[in-house]
Order: sequence, then structure tokens, then C-alpha cells
Amino acid sequence: MTPWLEQLAASPTAMVIAALASAIVIGVVVTRSLIAIWIRIAHHTRSTWDDELAAKLAAPASSLVALQLFRGALVWLPLDPAIASRLDAPLDVAVVVLVVWGAFRAVGIARLALERRPWAVGRPASRSLIALGTRFAKVAVVVMGTLVGLAQLGVSIASLIAGLGIGGLVIAL
Repeated sequence: MTPWLEQLAASPTAMVIAALASAIVIGVVVTRSLIAIWIRIAHHTRSTWDDELAAKLAAPASSLVALQLFRGALVWLPLDPAIASRLDAPLDVAVVVLVVWGAFRAVGIARLALERRPWAVGRPASRSLIALGTRFAKVAVVVMGTLVGLAQLGVSIASLIAGLGIGGLVIAL
């Protein structure tokens, strides 16, 4: 091996970048394989929402698998423990963001599935109620994701939750 390649292989930064790139590649391959199996199974059902859900959750699931593989690879890398511990909170927040992204997409698929139901097709009021419920669900997902993300960063969310409860009472009145 050439000297510059040996220095690059000994660099912790290069190892972290290589671990991240490997995790992304493996995550994409594993997730695409699992999604392909899911889609094959979903094609055998009469409903179409499961096909759409598989397609919409492919990107968040791939990113989540890659992130977890990277987290697992960090244990094996020769990093300073202080640096490794600093990566925990951002990785936890990234997991929350990916889960919120997937939940956000799932709510959209649920909306489409509900709007196609026979009881909703003939009633415009039902479709508008579904739209309102979808907005509420998306706001709830974002609020819950924000609270969990703040908790992962070490912020005490007890007072925020109490404030949301009091704010909800004020809005209700």
C-alpha cells in the first residue's frame, strides 16, 4: 500500500466517513430488498394502500437502517470516547426525524385510503373531515417528534407538556 493510503486508513475521520458510506450502501441494499419483498406480498391483496405505503416508506426506512448500521459501526471505530459520546444525541435526533418523516408519509397514505372508501366518495363532508383529521394528525406527529427530539437532546420537556395542556384548555374555551 502507498504511504498516503496507509495514512488515510489510519485516520479516524476517514474511518468514520468510510463507515458512514458503507452503512448507507448496505442500508439501501437491505431496505430495497425488504421493500421488494413487501411489494410482492402487497400485490396479492385487493387494497392498494399497502403498495403505496411500501413505496412511500422506502426512503425513510433506508435512511433509518443506514443510520442504525452507522451507530453500530461506531463501536468498532477507534474514536476518542468523548467524541463518540457527542455523536449519541445527534444520532438520536436523526432517528426521531426519520421516524417523523415516515409517520408523516403514513398519515398521507391513510388519508388517501380513507378518501377512497365508499362511504367517503359520495359525501364531500366526509372528505373534508378526513382532510381536517389528516392535518390534525400531521401536527400531532410533528409536535410529538419535536418533544421527543428535545428530550433526546437533554431538554426537560415536562414544563413544555404542561404548557401544551394549558394552551389546549385555553384554545378549547
